[in-house]
Formats: sequence, structure tokens, C-alpha cells
Amino acid sequence: MELVFARHGHSAANELHIISNRNLSHDLTDLGRTQAHTLRERLAPAGQKLVSVYTSPVPRARQTAQILAAGATVASADALREIDCGVVEGRGDDDAWAIHDAVEGAWASGQIHACVEGGESLVDVQDRFVPFVRTVVDRHRSDGGIMLLVSHGAVLLEMLPRLLTNLDYQWARASSLGNCDIVRVESRGHDLVCTSWAGIDLPSRG
Repeated sequence: MELVFARHGHSAANELHIISNRNLSHDLTDLGRTQAHTLRERLAPAGQKLVSVYTSPVPRARQTAQILAAGATVASADALREIDCGVVEGRGDDDAWAIHDAVEGAWASGQIHACVEGGESLVDVQDRFVPFVRTVVDRHRSDGGIMLLVSHGAVLLEMLPRLLTNLDYQWARASSLGNCDIVRVESRGHDLVCTSWAGIDLPSRG
């Protein structure tokens, strides 16, 4: 079984530079929809079927997943949503982004309990994201094909190094995921191994 983690397509929140990590009404743009359709074509030629599709409930991710699924059932999973930014949600002013960036800087230095007031810390996110992925892998372990999980940039950058055995945290943080970039992962026994990050092939061991 192969897991594919996908970042959503370009959205109105990206365009407006707004912090929109809750269920706010910032849909995919025309560019975002085109990106999702292009990604669907990239996934299809592999000859593997989508055995399951899970998505963050945030509109831009849900809309991306619906395009990628091409009619297959899409399951919404709160565990895949973006990191909640508390009191700066819905804002795009300089002060809000300064607060946001200061917390991300704290995470990079190892302060995993740091958070925006009213928002989530990395510990909070790990507690929802990692167990969910492991549960879903166990549920579909005997299935052939692709398990697709549509999520968000910050969640994937922060959480995948904590989940995948061969992914270095600092390398991941320095290797951004663009809209509709994907991370390919193989389940090998009890290990989850990253084989490709945004088109970059990775070695099997860390």
C-alpha cells in the first residue's frame, strides 16, 4: 500500500494572505482547481486505484479532495485540518503574521508547547494527527492501491518528520510544499517510509 499526502490547491486565503486555518469560507481559486485537476492526472497513470480518500474539513482541502477523488467517496477527518491559530484566525495584518511567525520560530527551536493564544501547540497537533494516520494505515494495510490524505502545508511540514522514519525535521522545514505538491509514503512493516517529497526521491533510511 502507498500513502499519498497532498497539500490543497491555491485558495482565496493564499491569494489574500489571510490566516484561515479553521472552517472559514476561503475556497479554491481557479488556479487551485486547475492544480487539483493536474494532480489527478498525475496520480491516475500509475495504474493504482484510490482505495481511500481522507481530507481535512477546511474548504480548500475538501474541495481539492473532491477533485482528486474523481467520484470516489471522500471521508472528512478533523485530524488532518490545519494548525489552529487562535486569536489571529481570519486576520491578514502585519501584527497577526508577526504573532504567527514567532510561534513557528519557537517550534523550529524545539518549543513544541508554544502556541498562539487560543490556538494549538505542536503537541496538540501531534496528538490528533499521528494516531489518526496510524489507525488508517492499519485499517487499509491489506488493501492494494493508494490511500490519499489531503491536508495543509504547516501540518505536513511539522508532523510528517514525527511520523516517517527517514525524514529529517530540519530538512522538511526547509523543503516547502507548494499547492498540490505530494509526499509519497510506503508502509513497510511497522515503519512508514517517505519515498518522494514534492518530486524529490529520498533514501529509505534516515
